[in-house]
Amino acid sequence: MKIKETYVSHTGLVDVGRFGLFITLQNDGVYIELEELIKQALFFPRVILLGESFEQKEEVSKFCKKLIKENSKVKIEINTYGTIRPIGIANLDSVIYNVHLRLKSSNINYKERIKPNIINWFNQIGSNFIININSEDEMDETNLILQENNISKRDVYLTFNNSKDLNQIRKWAKYYGYNFSPNFKDLLWPNNEE
Repeated sequence: MKIKETYVSHTGLVDVGRFGLFITLQNDGVYIELEELIKQALFFPRVILLGESFEQKEEVSKFCKKLIKENSKVKIEINTYGTIRPIGIANLDSVIYNVHLRLKSSNINYKERIKPNIINWFNQIGSNFIININSEDEMDETNLILQENNISKRDVYLTFNNSKDLNQIRKWAKYYGYNFSPNFKDLLWPNNEE
């Protein structure tokens, strides 16, 4: 797989505080053999894939299957923007999908960031949907996207960029019936300081 970096830390969103190996995938990153990555990941209880993981979907699929075969107790958390569908790993109970839906403020065309068929696939397998909210307009946009794609509120986690927004995000989550997840990684370890 082509990766930017690997590091050891704790999860900061949704299932917070889990110790694990983080692997940031990047198409123009350094190529590392799957066997080498599996050796690095083998003894961790959780492996977290960051970046747009499914740009390398064949490699990610092979990695997940081999790692689970070697360590049946591992949990693999895959982060994605929900625009590329994975292959061959939908039925793996050890895989957790975190779909980070992007809003208009990302300056990415709607049809490039919201792909209903792919979002529906992630929705059907019980993925977590994480949405970064910075304003009331973004809250309105979020409600519309979730309704249009029939995403259950129980699977939605609102988060934010700035700690001063914590109280407002919590109020919106309570009012609309969503979960919220402060990004503890950004709050507790800014600039990756640990």
